[in-house]
Amino acid sequence: MELKKHIHFDKDLENAVLGACLLEKTAFSRIHGILKKEVFYSSGNQLVFDCMDTMWKENHPVDIFTVTSFAARRGNETIENFDTAFFITRLTNYVVSSAHLEFHSIILRQLFAERELLRIKNSKEEGDVMERAKKIQEEIQTLFTLKTSNDWQDMSSILFSMYQHMAEVENKELIGVPTGFRQLDLVTGGLVKTQLIAIGARPSVGKSAFIAAVALNAASFGFKVGIISLEMPGMQVGARMSSIYSGIDFWKIFRNKMNKEEGEMLFTYVKKMTELPIKISDKTQVDIYDIKAKATKLIYQGGLDLLIIDYLQLIEGDTGRNLPREQEVSRLSRGLKLMAMEYNIPVVILCQLNRESEKAVGKKPQLHHLRESGSIEQDCDGVIFLHRDFKSGITEKPEGGTTEFEADLIVAKWRNGETPEIKIGFDPPKMRFFDLNGHNAPKIDSYRSDWKPYKED
Repeated sequence: MELKKHIHFDKDLENAVLGACLLEKTAFSRIHGILKKEVFYSSGNQLVFDCMDTMWKENHPVDIFTVTSFAARRGNETIENFDTAFFITRLTNYVVSSAHLEFHSIILRQLFAERELLRIKNSKEEGDVMERAKKIQEEIQTLFTLKTSNDWQDMSSILFSMYQHMAEVENKELIGVPTGFRQLDLVTGGLVKTQLIAIGARPSVGKSAFIAAVALNAASFGFKVGIISLEMPGMQVGARMSSIYSGIDFWKIFRNKMNKEEGEMLFTYVKKMTELPIKISDKTQVDIYDIKAKATKLIYQGGLDLLIIDYLQLIEGDTGRNLPREQEVSRLSRGLKLMAMEYNIPVVILCQLNRESEKAVGKKPQLHHLRESGSIEQDCDGVIFLHRDFKSGITEKPEGGTTEFEADLIVAKWRNGETPEIKIGFDPPKMRFFDLNGHNAPKIDSYRSDWKPYKED
């Protein structure tokens, strides 16, 4: 492949940046985090930068004499067939000024990105096509995650952003994507951009049904929802949503046991559902890179306001690392939080709880019951437990009556709010969770008239 000066590389600019670091005491600190060794096209400049980087990390002064001595002690008597002292000293001849050092460094980084894209495009590596595709995806992602030149903001900028945010949410009941559960939305303000929210429960309590209701509610308000279903096929998710949306028992839909009236009703509601902005992916054996690729595709195909993953423990680990599962889950939860921040969307992950939760007081789960990873608690902005006394063996309420038709949303952690327990209703035949406060007839449409979520134009 043919590389062109000023498009793919610029040795003179490389020399000028390194020369400035040799002449000015604070120069290398200014470019640290912007550049790395691989950014330099010249192999000699890579060597010199690596020496500077090692010395800087070890708190050694960086100048012509110290770098020359350090390189020589490493066994580099010559660099690119030049005497080491001559090669290093010559770099300073290219320095005009260090005033634009950061900007020059960004140019070098952009040239490196051009070379990498060209290399990836022309790569002829052999082997498994999926492994090669995954490697290419990782390499491209690396280009996007190179650090910026200056991530410091002064207080005037920070406070301006705060007032801008205050103006945007003024008189808004919600500042994020609504869940449709009024009490929960009042506490949380909705599912806010950059948040990672975990919803945990024991098996068969209804995690998937609850998140299906959240997806339908959010989509009914016009928010674009993506669901990555790793536990059940898309058809089954669709059947559950149809039951929630239409009010027809799930088993009747799934087994096609409806009467004529119910069939006509389902057709009417399904027609409405096809207009909802919900996308579902049910491909299994996906890893964190697959999830990011799926989210990226939705963002560029029409937008994404909320990503739901069902569920965390079914995401594939990195087979090349052979990490213990607990460490792998920790890596996944951290990766999902970074993705939420990078893509500026809320990400909801469903999580399993360990068996110890069944021994808790009142059999209600707590944060340490999150299965396989305490880092979920650390990485998540919010943790909500879905609990049903009836599934825990507590079938009767203290005041009398069955617990079969109730559930609890236990907000165990919310970074910017309260942590209450919220009682909601549950309709088992329809697998439908709903508000108890004034919404006992839980049609999705009933939320819209008096509940006005904040949504950017």
